[in-house]
Amino acid sequence: MEKNPCFRGTAQVENDYRLGDWTVRPKRGSIERGEETVHLKPKVMAVLNCLGAAGNEVIEREDIFRQVWPGQVVSDATLTQCVVELRNALGDSAKNPQIIQTIPKIGFRLIPAVQPLKERESQKHNASSEWAETTAVGRLKKHWIMTFIMTLAAVLTTGYWLFIYSPLQSPKGESAIPIAVLPFENLSPGHDLEKYANSLANELIVELQGREQFKVAPRTDSFRFKGRNETLEEIAATLGVYYLVQGSVSRHGDNLDVSAQLIDATAGEQLWGENIEWPTSGMDELVSMFAESVAYALSIKFGIPDLEGLTENPFSFWLGQLGDNELRSKWKLGSAEAMLEGLEAIKQSLNLDPNNFYSWGGLAHWYAWIGLLKDDSVVRDWLALAMEAHDEQMKLMENPDFPEHPAMPIHLHTQLRQWSDVEKSLASWSEGISSQFDVQTEGCGKFPISSYCLYFWGIFLDHVGRPTEALTALQDSRMLDPQGETATPYRERFIARSQLLRSRPSEALDKYQAAWDNKAMVLRLGSFEATIAALAAGDREILLVWLDRAVEHADAEHKNWFRAMRDRLDDRLAATIWLSEAFQNSDGGIGDPFTDPFIMNFAGYFGDTGLALRAMRRSPDPFWFWSPLLQEARKQPEFKELVSQLGLVGYWREYSWGDFCRPAGNQDIECR
Repeated sequence: MEKNPCFRGTAQVENDYRLGDWTVRPKRGSIERGEETVHLKPKVMAVLNCLGAAGNEVIEREDIFRQVWPGQVVSDATLTQCVVELRNALGDSAKNPQIIQTIPKIGFRLIPAVQPLKERESQKHNASSEWAETTAVGRLKKHWIMTFIMTLAAVLTTGYWLFIYSPLQSPKGESAIPIAVLPFENLSPGHDLEKYANSLANELIVELQGREQFKVAPRTDSFRFKGRNETLEEIAATLGVYYLVQGSVSRHGDNLDVSAQLIDATAGEQLWGENIEWPTSGMDELVSMFAESVAYALSIKFGIPDLEGLTENPFSFWLGQLGDNELRSKWKLGSAEAMLEGLEAIKQSLNLDPNNFYSWGGLAHWYAWIGLLKDDSVVRDWLALAMEAHDEQMKLMENPDFPEHPAMPIHLHTQLRQWSDVEKSLASWSEGISSQFDVQTEGCGKFPISSYCLYFWGIFLDHVGRPTEALTALQDSRMLDPQGETATPYRERFIARSQLLRSRPSEALDKYQAAWDNKAMVLRLGSFEATIAALAAGDREILLVWLDRAVEHADAEHKNWFRAMRDRLDDRLAATIWLSEAFQNSDGGIGDPFTDPFIMNFAGYFGDTGLALRAMRRSPDPFWFWSPLLQEARKQPEFKELVSQLGLVGYWREYSWGDFCRPAGNQDIECR
């Protein structure tokens, strides 16, 4: 399958082009409309150019990551923030997009036509001004993270850095802060550090230019003073600024010493300073990190709330981000031990700033997932730590009167099989919404914001064997917020899953196909689930189509599994032997969304009820228990024992018996 134009050749637009009312100038890192010029951060511009290279085609998130951040591990939040900044710069809206359309959980596309400017027109414009050089370096690579932690600890311990938090005001009532970044000085001329000194200053200029609160002197102007003897006051007067940023870089053994200072040129005093040591082997990684953290620190210094509610400590911010990226990378390995470095980074972030709201959230999230990769005997301990971190995050909410979003408690209670607690969390959420907005509620309410509540409610009901109610909740969620970005593709997938669990596989297949056609499907998960729906529907032709799609989009291990089942569709004995061997050779269980559901559903399809039950016992997630392919398994005494052990019987007796099981006397149950 051919990649989209973002990945042909250089994969980036180099020449100027029009996008709606805007003129995009990639070489200058800016967009223009009439007399209005907006400078973009390098990565933000790179994302826009990647979209522009594709015209109006959809670009998947993973493809953008590979192009804009090659060889790096970057969180979804980083790309989302770039798109948010693009929309803000372009005057676009996520809810009513005119320029950038989100294809939920898939990627993005440009709505207006991309119209390249004539080469002569582009050259004429670019000849009139010169843009700052930028160093296209990535964020910190994962193997530098512990070095960074140790270095930062040393820096803070020895008191190398100074941070003054009292905010400054823009002088003389100007709307933007007039500031210039002078060339960084190389204090070790015997070493090849000149290009890094220039890169640090260049990158910082670009970072500050990307923040509308600053009016930054062009690089070509500020760099004229390299090696000259003018006083700081004279330089500032010439450049028309009030504040100057000076910096230096030097080498001491295997480490670099990098510093930056903010100077009030009129008063001749230092207002802020920062100094950090860094290993010479990681110089390229240092450039981007240092420039962005300095820009962030200066924003705080001038009282600019560009990351309001996050943290006032730039290094706490970066450690939290780096830790999250590290954990996302290690999560793919499926090893709890491999993830501990990233976890330590987030802890260090909170040591620097105990009020870092998002680091507490990250700690809760990753405690939960690490727990799920651990042995069952310690899962509860990890999930308890996750809940404690979540509680700390909730204490920092800026608006305590707003109804708490209980996604983390719901997730944790579900993993702990505390079904009644999940129900109570959802009920509390609904009540909070009702009280906050003075509306009458049923279930999770009838106010649009409760679309999220209904979404989580539907997912939960499917887990506990109540898909009829789940389908109603999910459809109501879609009705209340049909265009919402947060959950749309997953929501449509869960609607299809509810149809499947209600023994309506043909209806589920229609929805899966529609999602596929509209590119609104999570391909790896959606193609697997559609395969199960095709099995249940008994439609061989459609089954073969979805098996091929599942092979294309499955992970490396499960590609072979789908191929094996495709080859054995007409040989029950060979299929069940293969499935039994696959079960014995796999771990499955917690943290694996494919193995046990795959085995139990295909075993049910081929009539091996015993193997299906073995896979069900190993899986801690009861969602797939309600598959129409597992009717015979649900009738067995072993199934009654299993749902009792998972706490589902007690939950049903307290709330609702749902679609599949019902009481048989005071003590027994029967399931279908």
